[in-house]
Amino acid sequence: GTGMFVGSQTVTTDANGQAPISLTSNVEGPVTISATINTPTPTPIDNTVTVNFVIPRSFLMVADGRAVADDVDTTVVRARIFDAAGEPLEGAIVKFTMADGTAVFVGSDELVTDSLGWVTIKLQSAVANIVHVTATANGVPIVNGSPAEVEFVPGPIARTELIVDRDNADADGVAQNIVRVLVTDQNGNPIPDADVTFNYTGVATAGGPLALKTDSNGNAVLPLTSTTVGG
Repeated sequence: GTGMFVGSQTVTTDANGQAPISLTSNVEGPVTISATINTPTPTPIDNTVTVNFVIPRSFLMVADGRAVADDVDTTVVRARIFDAAGEPLEGAIVKFTMADGTAVFVGSDELVTDSLGWVTIKLQSAVANIVHVTATANGVPIVNGSPAEVEFVPGPIARTELIVDRDNADADGVAQNIVRVLVTDQNGNPIPDADVTFNYTGVATAGGPLALKTDSNGNAVLPLTSTTVGG
């Protein structure tokens, strides 16, 4: 067979007379191991042992990868579990974990596969962000399709706020006062690419176009200069 020892092939027995060794492989199939005792003289051990490597077939998949961050809409992640023979495994315990991001699982994060080896879990969030999901099946990490990535996006515009970030600039035509509009949804998530149009009265010069789109932080920023004292 095809395998590789992890570390040295020579191992010293511990206090219990044990000399464990680990193997890895990227080829499916059996690997036979033999060993020799080197004390006091090299002596082959009479028996051999065989271990088997299998290609992991279990996988994670995203069934619905995009939802509104409103604590109602859901994303959906599924896992399908197979046994060593490649057959769907019923009754396997699949435990889901959020590797990063902010969300909650709808219901238990630990589910049991059906007769076709499937489990399905849903996620909700009030925070617009990307979430990565991993899982184990009967304690063994699922590698294929992991991590599963889902995204929660802002909801409709619920609040707009006009904010003065810098005031009382020198009236020299160079120094800037800064105003911005912040656009968010009902949960305070910033909304990008919202259309904002500024209007102003008084003597000033805009440092850019008056029609803008909000940035990734939900802001549309307008600098103003003037050579005239006053508001």
